[in-house]
Amino acid sequence: MCIIPVAQTVDLKALAAACGDKKVEMVHMREIQNLTGYIRGGCSPVGMKKNYPTYLDSSALTHPAISVSGGARGVQLRLAPGALTGYLKCETGSFCLPDHPAISVSGGARGVQLRLAPGALTGYLKCETGSFCLPDVDCK
Repeated sequence: MCIIPVAQTVDLKALAAACGDKKVEMVHMREIQNLTGYIRGGCSPVGMKKNYPTYLDSSALTHPAISVSGGARGVQLRLAPGALTGYLKCETGSFCLPDHPAISVSGGARGVQLRLAPGALTGYLKCETGSFCLPDVDCK
C-alpha cells in the first residue's frame, strides 16, 4: 500500500526499491476486494484484512493533517500523518514521480479523472487554446 498526494503519480521504481523488490505494479481493480476486503474506490490503509506493508510519501509529513480513504466510497479519515505512521508502522520516503505540467479532465464517469499533459490533449482533440474567462472575471 502506498499513500501519495491525490494529484501525484506513484513512482513504481522508488517504491520497488523501498520494498526491496526489483519491480512492483499496481493491483488490478478486479483483485482489490479479494486482497484488501475493500471495494474499488474505498481502499483504506487502515483495517485491511491482511497487514500489508504501507509506504507514505514524505510530503505528507509537512501537513498538520491528511485525508485517507475511510474504507467506503466517499468516506475519508482526516488525521495527523504522525498518527498514521505510528499506527501502521509505515515507511516514509519519496514515492512520487517528479512534477510535470498536467491538467485534469473528466474521464467520462463520476469520480474518474484523467491527468494529461496539455499538449497531449490539444494534439488529440485538435482544439484551440486561449483564455476562456467569463466577462468581468479575473482568471489570473
